[in-house]
Amino acid sequence: MGWITPSLRQMMVVASLALLLGGSGAVSSLGNHAVHPPIGQRAITPAVSPRAERVPTLSPGPAHQVAPLPSAPSTIFEENGTAWLAYDHNDLSFWVAVGSSSLDVVPADDIWGPDTVVPVGDSPFGVAVDPSAHQVFVTNTDSNNVSIVSDATDAPIASVGVGVEPEGVAFDPSEGTMFVANAGSNNVTVISTSTDSVVANISVGQSPVGLAFDPATDLVFVADENSDTVTVIHGITDTVAANISVGSEPYGVALDNATDSIFVTNQGSQNVSEISAVREQVTDSVSVGYAGIAGPITLEGIAYDNGTGQMWVGAGRASLLILNASPAAVSAYLWDDPSGAAFDPDTGQMCVTNSDNQSFECFQASSPWVENPVPIPFAESGLPLGTNWEVTMNDLSVQNSTGSMIRFEVMNTEISFAISAVDGYYPEPATYDYSGGTPPASVPVIFNLGTATYPVNFLESGLGSGQPWSILVGGILGSSTGPTISFDEPNGSHEYSVDPIPGYSTLRQYGEVDVNGQAVSETLNFTLFTFQVVLQESGLPAGATWFTNFTTSPPEITPPSSGPITSVSARFDLPNGSYGFSASTSNRSFLFSNPGYFQVNGNSITVPIDFALRTYPVAVAETGLVPGTIWRFEVSNPLQPFYLNSSTPGSHLTLNVPNGTYLFNVSSQPGYLVAPSNGTLPVEGPGSTLDIQFFFLVRGAISVSETGLPSGIPWFVNLSSGPTGFPLESKGPITKASTNLTLPNGSFGLSIVAADMDYEPYFNASVTVQGDPVAVHVQFLLLTFPITLVESGLPAGTAWHLTMTDLSNGSVEHANSSGSSVILALGNGTYLIVVQPPTGFSSNYSSTLAVVAGHPSVLPDVAFFLSGPGGGSGVGSTLSPSSIPWYLWGSALFVAGIIVGALVLHLARRQGKPGKPSVAARPPAP
Repeated sequence: MGWITPSLRQMMVVASLALLLGGSGAVSSLGNHAVHPPIGQRAITPAVSPRAERVPTLSPGPAHQVAPLPSAPSTIFEENGTAWLAYDHNDLSFWVAVGSSSLDVVPADDIWGPDTVVPVGDSPFGVAVDPSAHQVFVTNTDSNNVSIVSDATDAPIASVGVGVEPEGVAFDPSEGTMFVANAGSNNVTVISTSTDSVVANISVGQSPVGLAFDPATDLVFVADENSDTVTVIHGITDTVAANISVGSEPYGVALDNATDSIFVTNQGSQNVSEISAVREQVTDSVSVGYAGIAGPITLEGIAYDNGTGQMWVGAGRASLLILNASPAAVSAYLWDDPSGAAFDPDTGQMCVTNSDNQSFECFQASSPWVENPVPIPFAESGLPLGTNWEVTMNDLSVQNSTGSMIRFEVMNTEISFAISAVDGYYPEPATYDYSGGTPPASVPVIFNLGTATYPVNFLESGLGSGQPWSILVGGILGSSTGPTISFDEPNGSHEYSVDPIPGYSTLRQYGEVDVNGQAVSETLNFTLFTFQVVLQESGLPAGATWFTNFTTSPPEITPPSSGPITSVSARFDLPNGSYGFSASTSNRSFLFSNPGYFQVNGNSITVPIDFALRTYPVAVAETGLVPGTIWRFEVSNPLQPFYLNSSTPGSHLTLNVPNGTYLFNVSSQPGYLVAPSNGTLPVEGPGSTLDIQFFFLVRGAISVSETGLPSGIPWFVNLSSGPTGFPLESKGPITKASTNLTLPNGSFGLSIVAADMDYEPYFNASVTVQGDPVAVHVQFLLLTFPITLVESGLPAGTAWHLTMTDLSNGSVEHANSSGSSVILALGNGTYLIVVQPPTGFSSNYSSTLAVVAGHPSVLPDVAFFLSGPGGGSGVGSTLSPSSIPWYLWGSALFVAGIIVGALVLHLARRQGKPGKPSVAARPPAP
């Protein structure tokens, strides 16, 4: 049943009542059939404040009440797993697990009224109540925890982590513990309700779902869905007491406290098992499958009605079953689609959750909505007295008897029955169909004596899909391309023979089968003839790992594969046929080079597997040679046995080599310079290139001369630039005034420097060689700095005179001035400056020392004074050493000695140590 809106649901309720009760009176009774609206259309009472406890003074309610649950789609509303519920006597309400993460609190006395919605974890499923603690426990399947809710405040108060996918939950009031079945972790968690904490985890069968507690034995019964068992746990010791085999896929569990029996719904086998809680064993089984229902039912929740002593079983999308507990038998079917069920002892109602229409409904056993099964009796005649015979309903439910009657109880729908032959007696009719309407008083079945035959089935294994095969039984040949060949044979021994199949053998080509009143099956195992195929590897280094895979093979076999292989061969046992294969190796430098095909034709064979080194093209290009000139390129790998010596008259050479690092050498050419002439060549896949440049050496001479350097001061010529690939060299130290260079044609940058940094070259440029001599001249200039001397005291235009003595070499220079100052251009060093006053004047000092250290400077001012008769010297007079005061000569000689010693030591260091100036070490002049 798909989703039904609230208004449509109400109309269906009205229509159903009209059909069942008849006339307008049935419709008018709808006032006693409340329809609970979806949560989206009704008020939600906030779960924040306590509410007054209801006193259980209700009288039995209407026969049928409907309360749709929230309309929001939820994964729990599915065929095999919908929400369960529990009744709370303290609260006079049902607690229903609904939606994706909530509980609905539905008042039992007013299911039309507003619900309280309590938030819990993800996908709530099982619900149980601890009445003494006024707490409700709900398992959250997707949150792996249990939410604890106060039934006084309708609000969550705690959350306890349990196992994986918790589902069913049961309360043990004697120990104050909750038992939680964890379907995903195959165990049961025990929670103390006094501390709201986990006190034990007990391993059970696979996928436990439902559970129930028996206070008489203090045992907990757990349905293990994927183990087809019920695990019994001691409630006091929390240990496993027993494992009881039940039907297939047990799901829900309920206790009949009147008989102390446990009832278990088995989804897979469509029945309900009854277990004695005292004896801990199955005492009965009730089949409920296909009882007039169009499809298989899914037995889920189950609950006990202590008012009627009956079990109510939720059958998913099929129906709600009422099951008599003693003796166990189906009493009635209710057309609905329930999943969970819970009994309300205060009103005597059984309330359920429905899976498809997501609703909440309540019933009573006396309800007119209950539909009782229709009896279909079968009466046999013709069989010997006491012979057992059987009837099968819908190919599933079987009844048998040694008497003359077999009776089925079905719903008023289409049912198919089949009557089996018995010991040579054949029924007439062999089948019977019931399509509803008035049931027959009985269905007569007459058994007639005849020659009975029984199916003899031959089953093959080992043949390829679609392989034809044949077998001969009693002169009749049966053939098939499928797995089974069937014959109908009477009792007795029957010989058979199997036709040979090319390429196959069977252990039993001849044999016999014995038929003795029942069907017989015989299995024939076919085996392919195989031959040894050896794949032999070559080309790989010793111990290399390789693999082989078959890409095509005969349809009757699964293509084999092998690897990793470290030996040189791999063996296979293969039948005749054509095979395609591939091979590979973990060493990516090698490639499989075979065509990858071989044929097995009745003999063992050896198939070569050839691996070859994977090579990549390396492009070597030269420039500079005259076209047609033969040049030679050699390459070798010291780690691999590889050597290549190639010569070519062209400008391009292509090598095919595997990955690795190679040494190369380019042979020299007469009249040429090559760059690079040798080195290393790494190869890592495609795309490696190497450029070689030859330089023609016919050239011209470059004559380089200098002026300006004192004799003996060395100088250098650097090649600062040149043609691409040409090695840049330097020449020096040069102590002569000229030198010669021989260079190939091209443009070259020249940088010329002196070893004495006090001299600056006047040349730093490029020259072009075109086969003719080239002359280059460079002038070195002494670096000088302006030294200023200012006078005062002379009349304007009066000439005055001074001399400068270089104390490092004794050279003397003169300077005259008619102005107020004189500027001297001096190189680095220490100088004695002697001032000669004009006639009639004297000065504040007649001499001073000037030290030049790489920057301009100003000497102390010279003050001239008029002198008396005989004072001073006239203009143009010469200052003789005898006229200089002795103390000035002493000071000058002392300073000169220090300077001369320092210069000697400096020159000695520059000429005798590795750190002397060189072209590479000196930057070009600005």
